[in-house]
Amino acid sequence: MDYMDIEASPAPFEFVWGDLQSLSITPKRLTKSNGWHTHSPFAFWLMKQLEPSIFVQLGVCNGDSYSTFCQAVQTFSQSTACYGIDTWQREDPASSCDESVYAELLRYHNDHYAAFSRLILSSFDDALPHFVDGSIDLLFINGHSSYEDVKHDFESWLPRLSNRATVLFQGINSEGGKSGIWKFFLELSKQYAGRCFPLTQGNGLGVLTLGDDAPDVLQHLGCLEGEVASSVRLTFSTFGKFVEAQATELMLRSEIEQLRLAVREAICAAEKSEKLKDEYTDELVKAYETEKRKIEIDNHKAELYLSSRCQEVSQELEKVRKQYAEVCRENETLKNSRSMKLTKPLRDLLDFTSRFRR
Repeated sequence: MDYMDIEASPAPFEFVWGDLQSLSITPKRLTKSNGWHTHSPFAFWLMKQLEPSIFVQLGVCNGDSYSTFCQAVQTFSQSTACYGIDTWQREDPASSCDESVYAELLRYHNDHYAAFSRLILSSFDDALPHFVDGSIDLLFINGHSSYEDVKHDFESWLPRLSNRATVLFQGINSEGGKSGIWKFFLELSKQYAGRCFPLTQGNGLGVLTLGDDAPDVLQHLGCLEGEVASSVRLTFSTFGKFVEAQATELMLRSEIEQLRLAVREAICAAEKSEKLKDEYTDELVKAYETEKRKIEIDNHKAELYLSSRCQEVSQELEKVRKQYAEVCRENETLKNSRSMKLTKPLRDLLDFTSRFRR
């Protein structure tokens, strides 16, 4: 089909307003930080229009966008096989996509979409041989890659696309940044004139309808111009803002709940600290009283011991005084005795002789 030969494009009403069901679906997975939310209505609309047999997403990270497509499969009871491919490792230190993000997403994924979906922990190139040529109806190249990377991914996976295929590029509004998706999609818009349709809300989403057997509404999408194109973009953007507002509300509610939890924990910690303080004070008082009582007992014991010793010393002193008095009496008695008087001349002579010899 020659896209440039389309005689008339459907009116905006026929494009989107005729399918309010798909536009008004609320995504079940809305995480805190994500540039995808505003594109969710378009994803539901696209899945209902395209009904792909195989959907592949290159770059999954926290899984909000991938979960949107999986939710659409469930909602519309489609037989689509979904594959999300990522390494969940980022060279950029600021990136939040790591093993913990993968583990959390895997739990959510297995609880909701394991019947028809697989998360593949692999590089894009390593996963490529697992898909046959002409098998993929919808390919989503997600993330903020360099120009060379996104070009390589597109050209590598191009043979795997079917004759109904549509390709999505997220991040086409990142002109001037590190991402080269905007530049590559601009080149595709020239190379595939009439097949590309940029959605400018959020960080931008580029839509490339490659397959000649794609549904008519998708083939017409790339040919829209002027007010019609603006009206279609405005419609998707308006519904996207509702989803974005819901995500913001959920985020704020989550933060409020976390703050409430933090306040409750702080109050509990303060009460526990006050209780510990009181208990510690009581322990200190008890320890002080115990030590004070011990000191008083020790002092009393010391006083009793000193009193006893003083009494013993006093008794010993009194005994010595009595002994001394007795000796003095005996000595006086001895001096006054007759034998002492008779021997006095002899004792005086011996004393004189002793002094003379010296």
